[in-house]
Amino acid sequence: MKSTAKGDRGVAKVISIALSHGYKVYMPFSYDDTTDLIVERNSRLEKIQIKATTPIDGKLTIKCASTSSWGSKTRSVKKYTKADIDWLVCYDLVNDQCVFIDAVLLGSGKRTIKIKVENIGQYQNW
Repeated sequence: MKSTAKGDRGVAKVISIALSHGYKVYMPFSYDDTTDLIVERNSRLEKIQIKATTPIDGKLTIKCASTSSWGSKTRSVKKYTKADIDWLVCYDLVNDQCVFIDAVLLGSGKRTIKIKVENIGQYQNW
């Protein structure tokens, strides 16, 4: 499956979850932004970055950065922080579940976060 299709599945899942809670969902016009969705929750607009991944050896490796490439060369890496987003959400493509990570946990920026699939329950409250 192409990475854009994986990402679209993740976005669709998060939209479904947000709407099931009665939240309003807004989508940016640009793919160049760090925000995939904006959700109005508790009278507050929250910026969400969504990543889709497949567990390996019982762990989800969640990318906490975006890269811009030209051809085969990576030009820049943007690590997400609380200044950029409110939530980093990882969609587990195999188990059809989401991990919600408060952007405060990203600190000044991380490349990745690893979470054991068996511990996902503690990250599913949103």
